[in-house]
Amino acid sequence: MYQRRIKWKKEIYMESMKKLFEEHKKIAIMIIAAVVALIVLFTAYRIYDAQPKKLGSIVKVEFKGYNGDGTLDCNYEEINREITLLSLKKARMSKEGIELFKAKDKEFYHLLQVNPDLATKYETSIMYAEMVHYKFSKTSELSNGEVITLEVSVDSKDAPVKPQKIEFKVKGLKKNTGISIKDLLKKYPVELSGYDGYGYLSFDKSVDKKAEIEVFEADDADKLKNGDKVELKVTDEYISYLRSNGKRVDKKKIEYKVEGLKSVTDIKNLDEILPKNDDLAKSNHENSDYKTYTIERLNDFIKFTQSGSDGSSAQISLVSVYKITSVTSYNTNTDYYYYGYDAYVKKDGTLDLDTANKVSSWSSKDYEKVIAELKTDNYKEYTRK
Repeated sequence: MYQRRIKWKKEIYMESMKKLFEEHKKIAIMIIAAVVALIVLFTAYRIYDAQPKKLGSIVKVEFKGYNGDGTLDCNYEEINREITLLSLKKARMSKEGIELFKAKDKEFYHLLQVNPDLATKYETSIMYAEMVHYKFSKTSELSNGEVITLEVSVDSKDAPVKPQKIEFKVKGLKKNTGISIKDLLKKYPVELSGYDGYGYLSFDKSVDKKAEIEVFEADDADKLKNGDKVELKVTDEYISYLRSNGKRVDKKKIEYKVEGLKSVTDIKNLDEILPKNDDLAKSNHENSDYKTYTIERLNDFIKFTQSGSDGSSAQISLVSVYKITSVTSYNTNTDYYYYGYDAYVKKDGTLDLDTANKVSSWSSKDYEKVIAELKTDNYKEYTRK
């Protein structure tokens, strides 16, 4: 009897549950479907989130400057942060850590110090980030209408970013102004000084004082003679300055012809040194009771030097080579010397003989050796006018 009663109650319960399920069948199916959908969506999101992403949507470029000399600027910091963020997610950084990183919160780095597991994941994220590289095909000397490519590349399929190429068309650059190199040379001239065979160019006036930049330069700017041709070049620094201000020079080089240099023999008091050379030689070889000298001037040599760009320290060195024979009661010797003077060139083009310095050599038995020594020291043979 008791067992029948239990069975009866169980049947009633099952019947009521069946009836209840029938009454709410649609709701139950909807709940089950919703749960399944959530599971599918969550799984799909996890799969998507683990896949490499493209950077294209975050890249922003800006073109600045002048047509032909434009530059490209980009939100590099934002791109690098995005790469880091994707790397953190790839490394399974905690939600808290990612949110702190997004907020640029200093607590992010504190979190790494107190949580070794997250610190390890951060190190892994750095490894992922270093797999990603990006560069523009060109970032300077841009012209309107030109197409620039950003190439994103990766070292491994495990990188958090997809390889990608993005094209940007250059636009919005301002119009620039052309400048003639001839006009530039007129405005900032070079100066030719010195003498024929000893000429030199100075660039003191070839300076844009506003920019404080030298405009022209030359590789061979000294030891010039009439008829020489010197290649003047606009300095790279000045070209960059012009471009940054919307100006372009039509040529970078111009030929400069050397002409109008006077001969050193035109120095009015130059030949006054030669008698002084003779006196200097005689003073070093004076006759005595036991030795007599014969002094013969063989030839003369001249050298021009300057260490100041304005020629203020220009010097003329004029020396004479002598054959000096000494005779004693027991022998005769012949030696070769040179004697002369260094004199500064004054502003009026004459030599300052009052402050001239003596120049002399050691004795030599070999005349050719003395000549070779002078030529090695940049002396040239001098012939009186």
